[in-house]
Amino acid sequence: MKGKRAVFIIIGLVLLAIVLAFGSIQWFFNTSLDQLDSSDLMEMEGLVVEIDDQKVLLIEGLTLKEAEGKSTDELLNEGLNAIWFSLSIDQLDGIKQYDRLKVKFDRVAESYPGQASAKRVENIVE
Repeated sequence: MKGKRAVFIIIGLVLLAIVLAFGSIQWFFNTSLDQLDSSDLMEMEGLVVEIDDQKVLLIEGLTLKEAEGKSTDELLNEGLNAIWFSLSIDQLDGIKQYDRLKVKFDRVAESYPGQASAKRVENIVE
């Protein structure tokens, strides 16, 4: 009888540990997503001048008229704020060259053009 009781206690403790582990994981992801909504994210609005794999080159302060007929190198030589954004497949869906995007991100590599991972992407219809 004592052996059965010990087995039930051990099984109960294992189940309790599993529930606590899954609860902790759930709590972690919920709080991480809440942090993405915070005002700590930076924002950039610009024109997509190039798409390469799962990255888009966004240049701020550039109009479609100014971009047409120029190469990417010519546009970058103008010295405007430019960042290569890595996007998820879902974020990239439907984005075309010369779309205007608003991208939220948390940090950027200090190169020219910069490099960052997009947290939120919004396609702006003009």
